Amino acid sequence: MATLGGSQINRFERFSLAKPPAWPVDNYLILALPDELYTQLQAKAASRGISLEALIMEWLAAETAPMEQQEEESRLLHEALSSTGLLQPISLDLSATYVSDPSAPRRSPIQVQGKPLSTVIIEQRAGLK
Repeated sequence: MATLGGSQINRFERFSLAKPPAWPVDNYLILALPDELYTQLQAKAASRGISLEALIMEWLAAETAPMEQQEEESRLLHEALSSTGLLQPISLDLSATYVSDPSAPRRSPIQVQGKPLSTVIIEQRAGLK
């Protein structure tokens, strides 16, 4: 067992350069992950049929993608959902019924005491069985 930055490491994965990665690599980064997180990431990568390294590279690339690319992907998704009818604009009648002033800024939710309403409903439904 080794200690790294105050954390105990039980297992070290060996990274071999004998088989180069499938993507061009200029820099290397070594991550020390808790076993539980490592296992979850391995399972996620396996379910997608890719290596753990490829999964992490995809996530990092997506997270650091330029804002224009993210906006373009969002626009394409919006167009696709709209073309299938899954996304529709809110009608003015519906908006007038539920929104007193459509130009007013939306308010943030507030924290309240007690159980969430969804929990109360689930408990009541469980009592009906």
